[in-house]
Amino acid sequence: MNILGKRPLSVILCTMMGSFAFFAFTEGFFAARIILAALPITVLLCVFLLPKLKRSGLRNGFTAAVCALSLFCMLLSFLYFDIWFKPYKRFENESVTIVATVTDMPDQKDKTTTLNVRHVNGKAFSAYKMKAHIDTDEYYNYSIGSNVRLVGFIKGFENSDQMDYYASLGICAEIDGITSFELVSVGKFTLEYKISSFRESITRRLIRTSDKESGGILSALLLGDREYLPSDTALSFKRLGITHILALSGMHLVMFAAIISKLLKFLGLGKRANVLTVSLFSVFYMILTGLSASIVRAGIMLIISAVLFLLSRTNDSVTSLFLSVFIIILIEPYAIYDAALWLSAFSTLGIIAFTDTGSVTKNNSLADSKPAKRALMYVKTSVFASLFAIAATFTISVLHFNEASLLSIPATLIFSVLTELFINLGLIHLVLGTFIPSGALIKILGMAIDRLADIMADIEFSQISVSYPLIRIGAVVFAVLFFGFISLRVKHKKTAMILIFSLLIALFSVSAIMTNLTRNKDAIIYTSDETEHFVIKEDGRVAIIDVGTHSERSASSVAERISELHLTYIDDYFFMNYSSNLKESAEKLITSVKVKRLYLPAPKSDAENSICNKFYGFTESHGVEILFFHDEISVSIGECDIFPIYTAAYDVSKETFFTVIKDGKMYTYISPKSLDGEKRTATISMINESYALVIGRRGAYRDFVFKYISENAEHLIIGSKNTSLLPDTVNYYRNRSLVFTPDKVNLTH
Repeated sequence: MNILGKRPLSVILCTMMGSFAFFAFTEGFFAARIILAALPITVLLCVFLLPKLKRSGLRNGFTAAVCALSLFCMLLSFLYFDIWFKPYKRFENESVTIVATVTDMPDQKDKTTTLNVRHVNGKAFSAYKMKAHIDTDEYYNYSIGSNVRLVGFIKGFENSDQMDYYASLGICAEIDGITSFELVSVGKFTLEYKISSFRESITRRLIRTSDKESGGILSALLLGDREYLPSDTALSFKRLGITHILALSGMHLVMFAAIISKLLKFLGLGKRANVLTVSLFSVFYMILTGLSASIVRAGIMLIISAVLFLLSRTNDSVTSLFLSVFIIILIEPYAIYDAALWLSAFSTLGIIAFTDTGSVTKNNSLADSKPAKRALMYVKTSVFASLFAIAATFTISVLHFNEASLLSIPATLIFSVLTELFINLGLIHLVLGTFIPSGALIKILGMAIDRLADIMADIEFSQISVSYPLIRIGAVVFAVLFFGFISLRVKHKKTAMILIFSLLIALFSVSAIMTNLTRNKDAIIYTSDETEHFVIKEDGRVAIIDVGTHSERSASSVAERISELHLTYIDDYFFMNYSSNLKESAEKLITSVKVKRLYLPAPKSDAENSICNKFYGFTESHGVEILFFHDEISVSIGECDIFPIYTAAYDVSKETFFTVIKDGKMYTYISPKSLDGEKRTATISMINESYALVIGRRGAYRDFVFKYISENAEHLIIGSKNTSLLPDTVNYYRNRSLVFTPDKVNLTH
């Protein structure tokens, strides 16, 4: 297709962005950096130093410009991300004095806020943001726009996922160990805050004049404000692979621009005035929606197209796309970590490539054809445009996310139409809602979108895992072929398209087969890396036993573990005890991964009854069934039986004692406290009968010594570093797969 042909500016921009981004992402791989830097250097040496190549005409201004600019971008990337953007490398283990401006209100749970750092140790520093953990008496005395002075330690984030997420927001480090906090001045609310308040007022009006669920969906679609978006709707869209519809993107801006353009045309405004007005609206809308990367990309593209039209009445979508992304990276280099920007840019590139295939040129001849034929052509064009967009973003999605949906194309077609109708109705409601009863229509259509998404998301096996190494390798190969197809001249386009999209279908098909096989492979897996869980796969069902570490982080850990195990939903989730954080943990879990049934211990006190009562409304809205279990009464999961032998009452003890029976073998979890508590006799008896024993972290205490020997136990797993064994006990179990503090172990081996 050669979409870069006769577009030298596009080639230069593409090379520069590729060098900048790739060099930043390979920071930990010294060899990769050397190789990458060596490529343009080698080209330069060959072009400028070898006489034979000079005579052959390869030395030309274009080649020199591309290589020089590529090297320059590598240098900028190194300076920015290794020196400027990572202050924790410059102030490692050093207490520093920081002067900063508060940019958002503090989080009430973990007492963190975002600061725009102005000075570190009296020297001007990057204006990019840092997260601060503030827990002082001054906590409630400052507001957005206030200037503060504090003393603490600058450090990087705990894991790569956190680092990538915060980096995409321009947050380059966190401030911890704060020993001094001073409110320097109470500043005025920033323009950013005022715009946010205006956006919030529109959201409240939408909710007040319709209902919370429908208004929340409409607010997400119109303004990108997801605070009131129902969590079950967000999860359903995620499982369908259409979160891009809820997230503000170029689709939304183009839709609004088209509406305004048609309205201005109806009012008799000329083309130039029309284009100028739409461009001004684009700027306003970018600011109103918080300057998200995908909206800024679309807005800049639209403005560039408008300028080209005003100057010469021409338009080059490819160059406009590359230039818009380049401008974003030039202004905010950390935007390279924003997956939303790349998904938006590559999907747009895929759609542009589709239009360049010539597949849509036949639509002009259908202008006077029958409505049914036009509708059929519209569907066909939409399907292929979606297919090209999915193809362009497939590799990024596979490498960045772990799941995909087999229903993404039909879901995109269906919900694109519904949300476009919903957005148009919402705009009418905002303008004329005071005079006409449009709120009822908003509520009906919002409920219809929510319900349809729930039904489609619940279709069995529609979501698949794409985190298999084979699929990721295949995705990289696919990217090379696809982008080679759209960038190079291809004689047999149809044959090439058939082969490329056959590979895409094959990757989806293999992922679906492997996901199904993984789910149907029986196993009992114990994990203790951050929180303790048992994952049980039996007869195609997946059950998880939460031993008792309840927090939002533990729920996120479960969702990550499920993804790592190539599973896409949970059938049965067991909470083995109650805690003050149980509700928050359950909510985080249910909004992160699909859960069908939630099991709780039968309440034994008023406190536990009170916690149970908090569950019902939330779980009902997510379609999660709540069931109760009793001590010493089994719960069957296929051919597997779970016996919760003892669950401690709320905040009374950390005793936990349960066993899983599969194929006549017993897999038992014992907390150290249960060997000293009222179930001591039953615990010792179970040790002698169990095939696999886990001495867990819950209830572990310093200097606890496990000294029991079982003739039947083939596996002994010690989950806590505080647990030790007598020498004779160690010698006995050493030949029986003794494992200390594992991150993950399959007990069924």
